[in-house]
Amino acid sequence: MKLKIKFLIVLISLLIITTKTFAAMPDISAGYKSFDFSKGCYILKYNVRVVARGRTMTANEAKVQVTSQKVWANGNVTLTQEGFTFKCDSIFAQGKLKMVDVLGNVDFFQNNTIHITSNVGQFSWGSKIADFYGEVTINVIDSTKINFGDNLNVNFADINGIYAHIQYNVRENKILLLEKTAVNIPKFNIPEPDSGE
Repeated sequence: MKLKIKFLIVLISLLIITTKTFAAMPDISAGYKSFDFSKGCYILKYNVRVVARGRTMTANEAKVQVTSQKVWANGNVTLTQEGFTFKCDSIFAQGKLKMVDVLGNVDFFQNNTIHITSNVGQFSWGSKIADFYGEVTINVIDSTKINFGDNLNVNFADINGIYAHIQYNVRENKILLLEKTAVNIPKFNIPEPDSGE
């Protein structure tokens, strides 16, 4: 009897784990798709499309580790969610940390409201704050939908231009920080896929 109960407990535990794993599985499509078992990683090429948690990412090629919730993508990358879009050369997304690094020719649009370009950037899905670094340009398309952080004392007519760093809250359509002078750009250390822990 004890053996049957232990077996049922193990079976139920496996069902729960499997259900959670499949519920978190992204929808992945590509012209070429393989799986690297040593790294627990999908290798994707040609018309890559990954849809997960309301986000859609397209690219020329990508690597996706489902268990660690990490995505590496290169070539014509587009990341779309909730009315905003990042376009860039490459990304490194970490689902568990709710962070994405966008690298090279970054182009950001939000609902025909604001357009920001930069060399590199970071976005937090948790805080909904995006940081843009390098040669950053901003073009506010619809000023009636943009807010300014409490510490910003700027004239709206002077907002469009070139900056070294811009911080923007996507959820609140709020410009939090505008820095004209050079800032230290964070180091973007993008690791290669590991063992897929």
